[in-house]
Amino acid sequence: MLQFELEETRDELCRCCGRHFSTAIGWVFRDGTAYSAYRAVFGHEHETSKAIELQIVLGNWDGDASERDLFVLFITFQASSLDVSVMDASGAAWAGVLAEPLGRQQALSHERMSEVFSLCEAIASTDRRLQMLAV
Repeated sequence: MLQFELEETRDELCRCCGRHFSTAIGWVFRDGTAYSAYRAVFGHEHETSKAIELQIVLGNWDGDASERDLFVLFITFQASSLDVSVMDASGAAWAGVLAEPLGRQQALSHERMSEVFSLCEAIASTDRRLQMLAV
């Protein structure tokens, strides 16, 4: 069973255009053990769609694990329809910080990709901050 721990939503300014956007960070636990982290970026004033940029970190969270044991996936999805698109994670904010970024083709062929799609569904149905965008 997945449990979610949600940090407060933060309002930020875009470095390229100075407009407002929000970030929401969540931590996911499976049966009480660290499983995933995610950072959702939404509400960007210069974006015309209601797409959410979602950076998901998965991998080995053991105390001895290094950032090479984790990987970042960069996904955009529409909150209202759960249309998911896998993007190149090299430009993601968490790329190289928490984990190794995956390119689009690497991500699509990754052995845990079906797990990622299920996780996206769980995030979208659990995190009320993202659900508000579907209205």
